[in-house]
Amino acid sequence: MLIGCIVFFVPVALHAQVDQQKIKFEHLSIRDGLSQNSIKTIFQDSRGYIWLGTEDGLNRYDGSEFYTYNSFSEDSTSLSSSFITALFEDSEGVFWVGTSQGINKYDPNTDTFKQYITASERRNNVSTKHIRCIFEDSQKTLWIGTDGGLRKYNREKDQLLSVRNFIGLGSDAVLTMYEDSFHTLWMGTDYGLYILDRDKKSVKVANDDYQNHIRYAVSAIYQSSDSLIWIGTPQGLYSYNPQNFQQEYYSHDSEKSNSLSSNVIGSIIESESGVLWVATYGGGINRFDKNKKEFISSKHDAGDLSSLSNDIVQTLYRDNIGAIWIGTYNGLDKFDGKKEIFHIYHSKLSPFLKSLKKEDVWAMEQTFDGAVWIGTQQGLYRIDVEGDSSIQVFTTDNEDINSLTDNYILSLYQDNEKVLWIGTMNGGLNRYDLQTKEFTNYIRNDRKLSIGLTNNSVWDILEDDYDNLWIATSKGVSKLDKNKKTFIHYTKGNRNGNTITNNDVWDIHQDRYGVIWVATSGGLNQYSEVTGKFKSYDKREYPSLSNNYITSLFEDHMGDLWLGTHGGLNKFDRKKQKFFHYEDGDGLSNKVIYSIGEDERGILWLGTNKGLTRFDVAKGDFHNYDMSDGLTSNRFNHGAVKKLNTSEFIFGS
Repeated sequence: MLIGCIVFFVPVALHAQVDQQKIKFEHLSIRDGLSQNSIKTIFQDSRGYIWLGTEDGLNRYDGSEFYTYNSFSEDSTSLSSSFITALFEDSEGVFWVGTSQGINKYDPNTDTFKQYITASERRNNVSTKHIRCIFEDSQKTLWIGTDGGLRKYNREKDQLLSVRNFIGLGSDAVLTMYEDSFHTLWMGTDYGLYILDRDKKSVKVANDDYQNHIRYAVSAIYQSSDSLIWIGTPQGLYSYNPQNFQQEYYSHDSEKSNSLSSNVIGSIIESESGVLWVATYGGGINRFDKNKKEFISSKHDAGDLSSLSNDIVQTLYRDNIGAIWIGTYNGLDKFDGKKEIFHIYHSKLSPFLKSLKKEDVWAMEQTFDGAVWIGTQQGLYRIDVEGDSSIQVFTTDNEDINSLTDNYILSLYQDNEKVLWIGTMNGGLNRYDLQTKEFTNYIRNDRKLSIGLTNNSVWDILEDDYDNLWIATSKGVSKLDKNKKTFIHYTKGNRNGNTITNNDVWDIHQDRYGVIWVATSGGLNQYSEVTGKFKSYDKREYPSLSNNYITSLFEDHMGDLWLGTHGGLNKFDRKKQKFFHYEDGDGLSNKVIYSIGEDERGILWLGTNKGLTRFDVAKGDFHNYDMSDGLTSNRFNHGAVKKLNTSEFIFGS
């Protein structure tokens, strides 16, 4: 059991909003199979593999496991060095690996490498063998930046060639290269920013076009979606506008919390939603708000397991589905901006969570006065969310007849007379008058069944159109006439013909047509007000039903009836009298569905045995969430879902 086993959220996608003060990261490290924690470079190839270059090995990640490549001096088909510095796949699908001892070409058929390093380079400590970057331009020329200048690859001869015929090109270390949307080829060196003119075979410094030439080492160049060119240096961040030649400079200011957290820039990337991410050495990650021209930083927090692994961020990479991978000095982090992160943010409900001990939450209700009621295994809580945020606790008191009959609360329901009905595990049904503040209880009565329940475990409560109260128990259904205070019982094999398929009843629902539906461990039951009898649906007679164990019922805004079962999610077609079902193979994280809710957009939310699932019915898309997304638990309780009048959802676990 977990502390504060409740999830509050408004189901709106975050989409990497800049104003989100805190974001959560997934982590991978040597404990998960990485060869080494210092991630220098990241690349995703055309087959979907994520490749990671570390200081001790090349790692290929398939989403679940790592495979490592290293250098072996006795094996010429291995990497030339295990210190990986650059990764790239060219337009012909060739995968290149840059190291501190030269460049390598990977052969996926033989799972081996071809080393491109001369005997002279191997014997001598020459700077050209230390690879800094690999880049292919729009003319399909493959450029290789080294500590000793620029090289390019000759595909016909399968050779690396030194670039000596460009006027103005020296032997400075080429740290990064980038081609913008105007086909300008930029080159960042350890002595500044340059532009390569491929037609004139010349190199010129950037101040030919811009006001100020950057004279620092340029470690990152990136063009954002608004066409600005961003330049990262050890002295801060620059932006250039290629159309009006305007330049802006951003740096760390200890007196401004929204300035860059560090001036030493390692990498720049833009998220799918247009947020600029800037990696720094020592200052973590900075996300740039283009409208406010302010930065929001994310740093390592030893007390937060979902924070950045380390503040030295060496590289950033956006994969083909928009997730951002972060290479730090102490492991690999991942941020999926499309995930809907769940936060306990309701200012009036948050204090309540702190008061919860180790308690499971099974039931929630919001009454006419706006108060939120929470049923747990240790009692009933009332939270005044529209008033003073006060918390009132209701528990069993053997010396007070005006108290709960049992602390273990399974179900809550407010009827049209402003009465709260409370179903318990062993104490039957409790009636609480919200105006007089008095309790009345109904329990099992073996001597006279008409005045008592069939069983004292009450899993669900429903008021029908005729003001009758339907009670789901562990031994059938009891229907209470509130005026006469008498019961009619529906059980399996009932001699009066009031029979249902199974006595373990979990949920009861009345649809928009007035039909009563009863979910049991042995199938679905439909009650006819005309005949007073049930029609049953089970897997034997209706094989389209995925499983007879039905835990939850829900009717969406279109009037479609959904069933949560131990065999997946089912949708019932009333006209065809047929079920359509979805299982884990269709995208569900787990086939056991405990609860179903619907948001304002018609999206279904499913509490399962393995996290929370978002189901876009129109698109047929599933998205699954677990504790890494901010959930307090991966297992949700039966029927424990409530949509508040603020459009917030509460899921109990």
